[in-house]
Amino acid sequence: MPALIAPYSNHGKPAVKHGSRLPVYHFGITVAEKEIAMDLIQQIVNTVGVNEQQAKGGAGLLFKLAQDKLAAGDFAKLSQALPEVVSLITSAPPASGGGLLGSLAGALGGGPLGGLASLAGALTSLKLDPQTISQFVPVILDVVKQKGGPELAAMLGKLLPAR
Repeated sequence: MPALIAPYSNHGKPAVKHGSRLPVYHFGITVAEKEIAMDLIQQIVNTVGVNEQQAKGGAGLLFKLAQDKLAAGDFAKLSQALPEVVSLITSAPPASGGGLLGSLAGALGGGPLGGLASLAGALTSLKLDPQTISQFVPVILDVVKQKGGPELAAMLGKLLPAR
């Protein structure tokens, strides 16, 4: 798997690192990795019935939740199996608890639902509700299982809200 090379960019167009033939995008992912990300996003769009922006933002929020809850080494395994995770997190709206759901975050504790409640403001900006975002989880876990194996998918599954 090619290494992530974030510093080489051409304003979102493929750039080539000096001496390398691997095209790299501004979020540090190669063309092949971008295709994997688009495959995940397209699966979410087709399965859940959301638009591409909602799929990218919602997936990014769920991966951000995982990043916040996983140990650094475990998140490194996830981002190695799915390099697009970093760009999806970057493209997600800022997570900020707000409204009734945000106030419930503390009451729900540190489990998946508490984490989801902390994303209430970002979900609202994407015009998604917790029930819809929870439909992303099986799709994400399936892709993680395919790319990173069943152990990684099980570890991630413990952190993300299930339907």
